[in-house]
Amino acid sequence: MDDTRVLFDEGKKAFLQHRFERAFNTFTRLIKIAPYFADVYNMMGVIKHNEGQFSDAADFFEKALKINPQYTEALLNLAVVYNDIGEYKKARKLYAKVQEKSREHKGSKIDPFIRAKLSNRHAGVGDMYAGIGLHQEAVHEYEKALNLSPNFHDIRCKLAISLREQGKHDNSVKELKKVLQSHPKYFYAMVQLGVTLYASSKIKEAMQQWELVLKQNPNNEGAKMYLRLANEDSLPSAASSTKVSKKSNVKESKLKKPSAKKASSERAAKSVKKVEKKPAKSKSAGKKLVKKAATKKVPKKSVKKTGSKKASSAKKAQAKKSKK
Repeated sequence: MDDTRVLFDEGKKAFLQHRFERAFNTFTRLIKIAPYFADVYNMMGVIKHNEGQFSDAADFFEKALKINPQYTEALLNLAVVYNDIGEYKKARKLYAKVQEKSREHKGSKIDPFIRAKLSNRHAGVGDMYAGIGLHQEAVHEYEKALNLSPNFHDIRCKLAISLREQGKHDNSVKELKKVLQSHPKYFYAMVQLGVTLYASSKIKEAMQQWELVLKQNPNNEGAKMYLRLANEDSLPSAASSTKVSKKSNVKESKLKKPSAKKASSERAAKSVKKVEKKPAKSKSAGKKLVKKAATKKVPKKSVKKTGSKKASSAKKAQAKKSKK
């Protein structure tokens, strides 16, 4: 669901900023994993209509209306496309449908188009709350949206999911069954009903629900994935035991580490001692060099020179005496 929320937010942001190519590419990725957002198909239809690809636009608006038949904005957009391609009868039927909806809500002060817009706004705020885990606040927003537009099945599914996340499984089941009463082949609601049953420990009922989905829609990836999970329900205990063994090994390795530290500290101490011994040897060697330097030939030469000077002065004194 995290990937779904990220793609939805990215696509909608790009759409509102009129970066339609990026929005369309993002929505294309989104509908591959979550093909149940009526407003996403509506926005994709608007993009294709702006590009002049009216038949593609009509396909997207029709898909939006399959998910939410009371989606006023998609009804009006599809009517505009039919009018653009010359399908005037179809366009008039859709306009008549919109007018019927407005007469049904004649006592209401809010125009149906504005009502639908407000519903989607509340749902958008609810999505933001749900995305950060504030499901109680999300429930309030979804309920506001459904008070305005009770037939918005995609919003009711979101309400059911937030109720489930709060642990209100019975309420979640009720909301999903409301959707399926009016839209029996809404596979996303069927899959989510199975998830709620599974979360409330009704494993067999959940599996039956997903099997029912696959009978009608064999390629439904959500139902396949959850059935696989239910069949492999015994694996978590084995996984937990491996985690415990890994933790024990980690603890043992942590216990062994102090001895390794001691060994390294002892080696460091020995190396320090060796280093300390080396300077002492160099000092004694220095002293020997000094002694050798003191006993070199230089002092001897100086002694010889002084001795020769004395001898020469004595010879000169004897020569003077002999002359006299």
